[in-house]
Formats: sequence, structure tokens, C-alpha cells
Amino acid sequence: MILDVGCGCNPQGDLNIDIQKKNGYNVRTGNQHQGDYMDINKIKNYIVADVHHLPIKTKSIDLVLSSHVIEQSENPILLLKEMFRVTKHKVIVRYSHRRGSGAKRPFHVNYIDEDWIDRFCPEDSKAEHFTRIGDVYVTNQIRTKIPSKLIPMVEKYTPFRILRTIEQNLVYEEKYKIPRESEAWIRSPQQAISPRIIFVVVYNNKTILDNCFLSSHPSINLNKKILIENISNKGLPTLFNETVEANLPFETDSWFVFCHQDFILNEDLSAKLKGKDVNSIYGPIGIQQLGPSKNIGQIVQTEGLRFGKKIKNIYPVQTLDEQCLIIHSNLFKEGLRFDEKFPFDFYGADICMQANILGFDVHSLQLECQHKSKPLTGIYPKSYWETRPIFAKKWSNHFPIQTTCTRFEK
Repeated sequence: MILDVGCGCNPQGDLNIDIQKKNGYNVRTGNQHQGDYMDINKIKNYIVADVHHLPIKTKSIDLVLSSHVIEQSENPILLLKEMFRVTKHKVIVRYSHRRGSGAKRPFHVNYIDEDWIDRFCPEDSKAEHFTRIGDVYVTNQIRTKIPSKLIPMVEKYTPFRILRTIEQNLVYEEKYKIPRESEAWIRSPQQAISPRIIFVVVYNNKTILDNCFLSSHPSINLNKKILIENISNKGLPTLFNETVEANLPFETDSWFVFCHQDFILNEDLSAKLKGKDVNSIYGPIGIQQLGPSKNIGQIVQTEGLRFGKKIKNIYPVQTLDEQCLIIHSNLFKEGLRFDEKFPFDFYGADICMQANILGFDVHSLQLECQHKSKPLTGIYPKSYWETRPIFAKKWSNHFPIQTTCTRFEK
């Protein structure tokens, strides 16, 4: 269940709350003269209420989302507390960053940044911050200085396009980031009590298994390994689910690590998972929802070349690549399972999307590892093209979605 607090004209929840009582223009949208038209009869499960006093039971909602409401709130601290009160798992707050070009708008009475969120986070909670949209000042300034009828022509002008591309790529590099829209994930972190790890590997080629996964860092031998020879040619999600069901009653505080047979781990995973939040899915390489299609987290490919952007530790992403997925037993106890409609392709992206809407996190975790398979980009097999439309249909209400192989847009 997703609750959208202050949904406006673009509701994203299973339950949507706003103060507007009848159809009409939402005049509190941005800096438009009339705002966007709100047809409340077309908004799913629409409730008229003051967002500072939510008519929702305590801890009854998986994920609470608020997009560009806190800047307009008369009591933003109370708004944060109310959203945290009703969530079971996580609150997502999107806002115009005080340093960005969108901060000063009509109806904005608060100027928010990471320090403000951290200062007023509810007790026993912690916020994780990242830039959702970066500012591109130079090309934005050019657009504001010319007549509107000339903008389409200027945007097609090659030097303008090159400059904008450079700016857009620079703002996603940490040292050049100027946040325009930021996002805070607020939750109560929960650490694993024990560092127990269970490696789950499905294989159909014993030679590849021996030369790749089983040749990994010696520390893998210190942990439980479940090696499944896929004689029946079942889909990986089916075998993964069967393994979880068989082990979950006994593994109440364990990390399940689902690896491909051609994945090589070159460091001790126990040290990397120490202190990590159990309410998150981790993997060595993933991608964010917005921005350039840059893979976050660096791995080594078959030919020995490094691929992806190296990170210091963990980084929030929308989806992860399937080569290695790390999921704590706590998430499986909450009902998370692999969707067996995706036998090989997209099952990783799918379980990440499930986690997102249930209010859990998805993170790239920097690992020294190698994936001795074909590149993440290139020619895809027939199974990829068969399951792609199934994934698109299932998650069409949550576009845009980026995976390490492709992008889905409305």
C-alpha cells in the first residue's frame, strides 16, 4: 500500500490525500498562473484531508510518498512526524533543494536541504539523501533569455545540445552536483544480529561453476552454499523461491546471496555486509530511476575490463543486475518473493520494484567481483524480448524505470 500525501494532479499512490474538495485548478502547483486541473473523480481512492493530520492508522502503510509538498507546508515538522507515524517501512520526501533553481516559487514557504531533514527527522529514524534531478544552469539561463517561440529551434542547434549534454552528465558526478530536486528516504534502520550468509547458485555447467563461483574468495567456504544443478531446466526464480521456502523457517537472521554460476566474488562479503540495513536489497551494480544511463557500482567483465561507476560503499538505485542479489531473510518474512513469470531476464529488476513499492530500499554495494559473461549491453537473447513486454505491462504505472539493460518510459 502506497500513500501519496498531497497528491495534486499526479497521484502515485494506492491511497491519495489532498486538501482540494472539488474539481478545479490546483493553484498550488509550481509557479503556473492557474496550476493543473484536478479531476478528483479520476484519482484512485482520493481522500480530502489536512496533510498535517492524516486520517490513517499508525503503522498501517508500507510506503508514504510526498512530492513537493513540504516546501509549501505551514508546519513541515508536524508533516514529517505524521508521515512517519503512519508508515510501516519508509517515507520518501521529494523536494526542491534550497540551492537549486526551483527553490523559490510562489507558495514555497520553506527552503529545504539535507541538514534540515536530518535536524527534524522523527526520533529513531534516519534519512538517506541523494540528488534526484541536477541543475543545468547555463542552458537553462539561455532558454530564459530568448523568446519562447525560438526555444524549439535553439534546442535543435548542435552546440546547444552538446553543452546541455555536458551539463547533464556533470551534475551526476558527485563533485559537480548542484541539486535541483532531492529525495530523502526516511526509515528506522535495522541491522542484522548475526553475519550469517547463504550462497544460492543455480548451475547448468559444472565446469563454469568450478572455474567461476567456486573459485571465488576463500571466505565463501566459510559460509553455507546451496548449489542447485538445473536438470529440469526450471526458471531461476522458481528454484530461488523453493530454496527460500525450504530454508526460511530455520534461517531467521541470514543474508541470502543469489549468484550466477559465472560470478566470481573476490573479497570477503561478511565484512561488507556488517552493519547494513536488513530492509534493503543489495547488489554490485545497479542504476537510478532518473538521469543518464550510468551503471552505479563497478565490476570486472569477462575480458578483464572494468565496467560501471565505482562507489565508496553503497548508493541508492532503482534496480540491480541479476548477476548477484543480496536479500536478507527479513524481507522474505515480509512476503517478498521472486516472480516466476521471469525465468531468467528481468527477475532482478522485478524483485527490486517489488521492494520499492513495499517501502524497502535498493542499493548498489561496491564489491570486488567479476562477471564472466557477455557485456551488460549488447545483443540480447530471445528470452529477453519475450519477457520485456511482460515486465513493461506489470510496472507501467511506475515508469520511468531503468534497468542495467534498458529503459522503460511512458
